Amino acid sequence: MDTPTIRSKSDAELRSILTEQQALLEDLRFRASARELKNVHEIRACRRVIARILTVLSERQSASGPEDLKARRAVAATA
Repeated sequence: MDTPTIRSKSDAELRSILTEQQALLEDLRFRASARELKNVHEIRACRRVIARILTVLSERQSASGPEDLKARRAVAATA
């Protein structure tokens, strides 16, 4: 998944994809340790997709401004 595609998705979609990719990475690692994975480069590709998603989410969060960050922290503290 390339960066423009990731940037075009909403935060909710990105979090869903992130969860799927993390589960896939876990599966790939287990298969690699059991010597069942033929294309070990898939692990690297999956890690890069995860990093791209986390980067876009982080950029969006920091672009929302410090006021929103304070509000989110206050909500998180009460939860």
